[in-house]
Amino acid sequence: AGLDEETRARVAALYESMCKWDAVATAVPGVVERLKNLRTLHEHALSHLQTAQALSAQQEATVQQIATTQGLLKELQARFPENMRRVEANFASLEGRLAKLAEQIK
Repeated sequence: AGLDEETRARVAALYESMCKWDAVATAVPGVVERLKNLRTLHEHALSHLQTAQALSAQQEATVQQIATTQGLLKELQARFPENMRRVEANFASLEGRLAKLAEQIK
């Protein structure tokens, strides 16, 4: 066939390019399989990360609830003696009134 020099050079370049791509083409299925495995690994990692983030948020909420509960407990402990004194005073007053009532009934 009467191909000119330019056409022969182009054909030779295309042939070389195809030979290089043949090596790449044989590696593609392996690369695709590794990418699929990596995708699965990344999905598992994301799931674990989301679980860890949820646990961290839950822990923060629990710590806040504990702090609030401790504050309320301290407030209760501080007010308890005064409340107990008032209850005792109310009972004493009630006992006094009942005694007066009992004297009036006699």
